Amino acid sequence: MFTTANEGEARCYEALCLLLKDRDIAWDCMKSFSIDGKNPLPVYSEALVEKFNCSQDDIDEAWHFVREAFDRERIVYTVLKEGDELFPANLGGEKIHYLYCAGNVELLRDKRITFIGMSHPSLQGKSDILDTVSEAVGKDIAIMAPLDTGLGAFALSVALKENGKAIAMLQGGLSKCPSEGLLQLQGDIYSRGLLLSIFAPSVKFEKYHVVYRNKFLAGISKAVYLAEEKDGGPSWAIFDPALGAGIPAMISSSMAMNPNFTWVKAREEKGAIIAKKASDIKKFFPSQPKRKREKTVDLTPDLFDGM
Repeated sequence: MFTTANEGEARCYEALCLLLKDRDIAWDCMKSFSIDGKNPLPVYSEALVEKFNCSQDDIDEAWHFVREAFDRERIVYTVLKEGDELFPANLGGEKIHYLYCAGNVELLRDKRITFIGMSHPSLQGKSDILDTVSEAVGKDIAIMAPLDTGLGAFALSVALKENGKAIAMLQGGLSKCPSEGLLQLQGDIYSRGLLLSIFAPSVKFEKYHVVYRNKFLAGISKAVYLAEEKDGGPSWAIFDPALGAGIPAMISSSMAMNPNFTWVKAREEKGAIIAKKASDIKKFFPSQPKRKREKTVDLTPDLFDGM
């Protein structure tokens, strides 16, 4: 068992989510009753019973379930609360109040690009990811991606191979892996990069959680690079909300030129950049122009003026 700052609050919040079946109501309840995690949730039982017409047993059961799930978690993690210095700014519509992090949480300070693409990519798609991730690593930009089979996992693996910064967004809890084939990569990122999850140890994975994960990932991205995706494919669920929120978004030129991918044109018209080469990612983080040095004129009288 590992206890971190904000964990007490997160436990109370997750127990309220379990009890009330609504994350927004649970968050409002945290604020209404000034629940700060210094006391376990059952301390607030009298007020909860009165407001929500629940029983003492219901509160105790929810609290014990969440407490035991947190206590069983073996991975070392940090809980970031919305408003904390390192909690990523979220421009999306999916409101998340606690973020679970395992690894080097300081990577959240760095410039980062979210790389996304198909689960079964072509050789061209993998080539575009390889070249662009390599370019980003060379510029000391962190590589963020969903830990999903395909181009997301490939981007993260390239980042690690080139000693870059890798940030993986999970679709389940920190110690859960979406597939056996990603176990090694997830372990390597935990050791050398950063794992992120919006799901507490007490949350049982459901398929629809991927939707929440994708919306949050879109909102916290600094920039998004889409290497390859079919029309209507899952990567658009990250790309489109990011583009709509004004986050810089780029599509590979090979995808733009492929007649099978008809969705690209509409995104380009909405402001998406078409990357002609890997180095075009510099457009995401344009360097500040150097300030011209102002010439100074010395108005002090000169003894030899006029001679």
